[in-house]
Amino acid sequence: METIEIQKCVSCKSSLIDDLQRGETICSNCGIVAVEQMEDYGPERIGISSDTGMKLARATGQTTLAQHDLGVSTEISIGSTDYSGKKISAEVQRQMNNGRTWHKRVRVASSRDRRLTNILGV
Repeated sequence: METIEIQKCVSCKSSLIDDLQRGETICSNCGIVAVEQMEDYGPERIGISSDTGMKLARATGQTTLAQHDLGVSTEISIGSTDYSGKKISAEVQRQMNNGRTWHKRVRVASSRDRRLTNILGV
């Protein structure tokens, strides 16, 4: 059986409420700030761009059964710029393309994963 712990203000013993926009927990009666920095468990966002939309950064914690690896694979992006926006040389681009090719080959190394990839059309 789960129990829910209701937080009380140390000053006036009223209930505390979470202000998710500011990341604070405050008293509903006297307004004292009980917690200044709440932990954010939501997905981390890189930002919004016109061609990619809203992209998630790093791991999201979300998995899907519609992919052979549950959607937690690594992806090497295609492009001629690095993360900071600087142009990368042709040699580095060639190395990245080679690494991307090998990454695709080894990510479905087992026969089970290869069958699932073929079935799912990934």
